[in-house]
Amino acid sequence: MMRLSLVVVVLMACVACAGSEENLRPGPYVGLALVGAGSTFDNFKGVDEDLDDGAGSPGIQAMLGYQMWDRAAVELVYEGGMSFEGSDTDIDINTLMAQGKLFLGVLRGEAFQPYLLGGLGWEWVSASGASRMDEGGLAARAGFGLQYYITEHLPVFLEYAHTIGLGEDVDDFHYGGLKLGIMYRW
Repeated sequence: MMRLSLVVVVLMACVACAGSEENLRPGPYVGLALVGAGSTFDNFKGVDEDLDDGAGSPGIQAMLGYQMWDRAAVELVYEGGMSFEGSDTDIDINTLMAQGKLFLGVLRGEAFQPYLLGGLGWEWVSASGASRMDEGGLAARAGFGLQYYITEHLPVFLEYAHTIGLGEDVDDFHYGGLKLGIMYRW
C-alpha cells in the first residue's frame, strides 16, 4: 500500500509540473524511441521471394529537433535496426528523414500535445540470404502522435508513421512504425 501511495504522489507531482507554459517554448531537443514496425510489402523487385504482408520487426529511432514556436517543430530522424524475415531472405531497412511536426493544440493545460508529422528523406534497403541487394532511394513519411510532458524538460511520446519508398530502387518497401519514446528539451 505504501508503494502505491508513493507512486500516486510522484505521478501527481509530475502532472502538476506538466501544465507549465514552459512546455510551449521554442528550443532544441533530442529523442530516442523504440519502434515496432510492420511491413506492407509482399513482393518486390530484386528479391526472388514473397514476404508476408504485415511481417514485423523491432527497431530504434533517434532524433534531433528544434521546436520553432508552440505549433511547429522540425527534426532530423534516423530510424533503423528493422529486419523483416522471409523464408529465405532477410530485408533490412534504415531511413534518414527531415520531418516537420504540426501541433494541433494542447490538452489538459499544456501537458498533452497531439500532432501530425510529415517528412522526406532517404531509405536504404539491403537483402541477405537467397536474394541479395543493397539499394537506396527517396522516401516519404506521414503520421500522427501525442506527446506528454512528464516535466518541462522530459516529454514522452507515442507515434505512428507510415514510410514509403519513392525512388525506383526502393518503391516496393513500405512499412508502418509504432514508436514509444522520450525526449529531452533544453
